[in-house]
Amino acid sequence: MLAASLSLLLLAASQDVRLDHRGAVGLLLGVGGLRKDASVPIENSWRGSVNVGVTFAFGYREQEIVIVASTSMTRTEVIVNAMTGERAYGFGIDGILWGGYRTYFGEEWKTFVDLDLSVGVVPGFTAGPRVGIGLMRELSSVMGLYTTLHAQLGFGSALVFRAELAVGVQLRSFLLED
Repeated sequence: MLAASLSLLLLAASQDVRLDHRGAVGLLLGVGGLRKDASVPIENSWRGSVNVGVTFAFGYREQEIVIVASTSMTRTEVIVNAMTGERAYGFGIDGILWGGYRTYFGEEWKTFVDLDLSVGVVPGFTAGPRVGIGLMRELSSVMGLYTTLHAQLGFGSALVFRAELAVGVQLRSFLLED
């Protein structure tokens, strides 16, 4: 009995694990830190961010459509009285939606490139390009850990530049597979 169990375990371990994303729908969960510089000086700060998104793989190559909602928060400081140096403190919150095209290169360790459109909806409306690079380590056919570095320009109620470094997990289900 023990020999049969060990044989089955060895057989299962020797089988190739599927590491492509073809036909997959994914859930992205990530956290990061970003630098925001804007034409409104009170918005210039380092921030923590939380990202939640979905991915839809398409085609026969490693390609996905990515849609992400991101929020970031920081402590803000405003000089209330320049003569006395009195300051007021509060919180600055950003809400951003971004989406676009992601392509992967590799198998177990994947590098990827993102080409996106970003729309900032809080505190004011901005829109512009977002580009990024990343690295994903596939843990199984349904889960991978990733890190990304993105840069974004936003035009609208203010001119905004954001640079973000994030880490997270992608969970996948092969719902769209042929």
